[in-house]
Amino acid sequence: MRRGIPTLIIESRTLLREGLISLLHASNFRVVASAATLDELEPLKLESPGVLIVGSTGAADDLPLLEKLSRTWPDCTIVAIADEDGHSARNDIPRVLRGGAGAYILNVQSRDVLLKALELALLKQRLVVVGSTPDKSPVSQPNGGSEVTGSAPARLDGNGAAHPALSGDEVGSRHR
Repeated sequence: MRRGIPTLIIESRTLLREGLISLLHASNFRVVASAATLDELEPLKLESPGVLIVGSTGAADDLPLLEKLSRTWPDCTIVAIADEDGHSARNDIPRVLRGGAGAYILNVQSRDVLLKALELALLKQRLVVVGSTPDKSPVSQPNGGSEVTGSAPARLDGNGAAHPALSGDEVGSRHR
């Protein structure tokens, strides 16, 4: 694998875009530019990247964007990334691949999987990587409390972290 593969990121969500940049730091992928939209990149007159990572939201305008990117940088490997829950993103897979993406990565939950998927995509392999949907995490309640799915009501510690509440027997045994 060659070092310093020029990589562009187009992702409208700032947190996800910055997260991708952070995950690619100290890898074979050198982020040369990132932007919320293609319009922000066009004035930069960038050389053809090795990899172009595009955030996919499942919106109707994803397809025209992918087609335009394929025409703009025909030798570039385009990778669509989504972090959506449910079946809508999975239903978009054929459409995204037909639109010009060489790979579609959905719900990956580790840096290693992301990097391996990008490396395979660079080898011109059509690829779809579907990670598992994350387990339910503590959910804030409107009254300011928290709830941990599938367990007793939660309590908050001094740092605001949710912990399962102790049962009556557990409370009694702690005070003995």
